[in-house]
Amino acid sequence: MKRILFVGAIDRDNFGDLLFFLFCRRLLQGHEVQAGGIVFSDMRRLIGTLVFPYTQQLQHYRWDAVVVGGGELGGVSLEIALRMCLSPSQEAQFHTLRSQRR
Repeated sequence: MKRILFVGAIDRDNFGDLLFFLFCRRLLQGHEVQAGGIVFSDMRRLIGTLVFPYTQQLQHYRWDAVVVGGGELGGVSLEIALRMCLSPSQEAQFHTLRSQRR
């Protein structure tokens, strides 16, 4: 059995990356496929798994393969990806702090 880390926008509502993760997980049945994203996210209700920060996963565990899913036209910055993970109230707080240059 291989240990495979799948990295993508699985920590937020990104249909393409979520679908690709589900497809790969099914294709790789019999292997351990772990989801990795930018931040921790409980995606059990949507796709049946917890998503852990891939930086921690790469530092603390050994993987037989790392699969990077997705691929944006135009790209997404780290800031935008993190903001996609915020709730509406956290987003409002972010804008307030940003306007104060904090």
